[in-house]
Amino acid sequence: CTNYYGNRICTSEECLRSAANLRLSLDFSVDPCDDFYKYTCGRWSEEHPNHGWFPSFSAFSTISERILIAIENFLTSEEEEDEPLSVKQTRSFYKSCMDLVYKYLQEVGLPQIPSLLTKTDEEIADFKFDWLKADAVIKKTFAMDVLIGFGVDANIYNRSENVMYIGVPGQRCPLPSPFKNKNKKVHKTDGKETDFEELRKTANTNIIKFVLTTVIKNATSEEPKEDLLQQATEVLLNMTLHVDELITNFTDFSEDPHPQAIKEYQTKTNELLINNLNKDYPEIWQKYISYLFDGVNVTINFDKDVFYLGDSDDSYLPKIIGYVLTTSDIYLELYMWWVTVFAMIINTSSDVVEYILKQTAPFYTGSAVLRSRSLDCSSLVNSFMGMAVSYGVADRTFSNKTKPKVEQMLYDIKNAFVEHVNSLNWMDKETKEATLEKSKEMISFIGYPEWLFQKGALDVYYKGIVVNNDTYLENMMAFIKSYMPSKFEDLRTINQRNWSTDPTTVNAFNSFPDNAISVSSDGDFIFSYLSFRLRVS
Repeated sequence: CTNYYGNRICTSEECLRSAANLRLSLDFSVDPCDDFYKYTCGRWSEEHPNHGWFPSFSAFSTISERILIAIENFLTSEEEEDEPLSVKQTRSFYKSCMDLVYKYLQEVGLPQIPSLLTKTDEEIADFKFDWLKADAVIKKTFAMDVLIGFGVDANIYNRSENVMYIGVPGQRCPLPSPFKNKNKKVHKTDGKETDFEELRKTANTNIIKFVLTTVIKNATSEEPKEDLLQQATEVLLNMTLHVDELITNFTDFSEDPHPQAIKEYQTKTNELLINNLNKDYPEIWQKYISYLFDGVNVTINFDKDVFYLGDSDDSYLPKIIGYVLTTSDIYLELYMWWVTVFAMIINTSSDVVEYILKQTAPFYTGSAVLRSRSLDCSSLVNSFMGMAVSYGVADRTFSNKTKPKVEQMLYDIKNAFVEHVNSLNWMDKETKEATLEKSKEMISFIGYPEWLFQKGALDVYYKGIVVNNDTYLENMMAFIKSYMPSKFEDLRTINQRNWSTDPTTVNAFNSFPDNAISVSSDGDFIFSYLSFRLRVS
């Protein structure tokens, strides 16, 4: 760094902003030998105030807040005549958010009211439910994993092809939910500490009863029987706890998956089930894959096709299948019904939203301030139509002003990395060659796609999407339902390295499947932040 910069003092706007941010974060009243953290960060919160929407302060939360406000200003501004259709749709999406569960229950083959609450003891004894089909259809309709995790993505060993991955559930429903914040904190009430799990159980109990009662009253105009309501609640609490524990215990993001022939894995699964439970599930994986690809323009060859899974996935799948085989069908239907309904219910009536938010308030740790509905809606539209929103908030001078600086910075970093690898004496020749080849093949996505402002490009990107300003839930479901079939159809296509996030995402990160660096959102901020860190290093 000394040889490169010499004694020059950087006085650019980016350097001045970064230096001021760092200088104003320091607390010089503290001796760094006594409290180094307070010395370096003691004035951060004072000099970087936010509106209380974030539980902590960071460079990313600061810029996220700034971008979110910019998105709201754009979505509430007047339309321009030459705007692409998809950009106009973001405004309609926003309006629909500002102020049909049964329809989507029917689409995934579930009843309006769980059978446990409507059938007699004799009918329950003979009740049959195809949970495997329900799991697959919910995946296709809501883009979320329930009991089995599944996806089509780039092969980590050969990024030019897409393959199937199966195992521990990991993909949550894209619909908004307060329970996506799972920070396990301990809260103090009247001087006493309350454990997260106890709070969670109480909140879940209240929410389950409230939602069941709301749905049943809307369908029948009658209150559910208290004994059945209590039974259903206990079943859901126990099943949710058990499934969550299995998922947590077998989740390991550090593992590299291995290929497994579908038919071979079927044999392996049956052997484990017979040894452990004296039961089997013939052709479960053929059935599951067939359900997933039903209606998709892809033909599965069960003699040749493989899916990829890690050791934890390999251990989880027989466990969850074994649990299902020892659980009654009436309970499995109830669980599938609850997962589906809860994904939607918070996006329906305002009274449901208010009740659930009240119950989940203890989980919003560190911040007692809730964002306005308008900003929540802005964030929601951005999450579903990030490219179209970027059209309205992106700096159109970025490509000529900041992007070349970011490209030069990444180029310098790669060159420095190559020099460092070549100087290592502990790395053998083959490993060095592989490392340098990977570095050479790494590509960058900076700012926003080059095609973003090309006439007609956005409308092609969002082709087939229908958005109205009075159909809030349907607007989101239109995006979700179009996503999974198109994703599954990628199985037989060449994987194209592309943007893995929207330009409004505040981050700079490495996309491992694509061997790509993404620097998105506010390019000036990201550039000044990273470049300053490099200078002081």
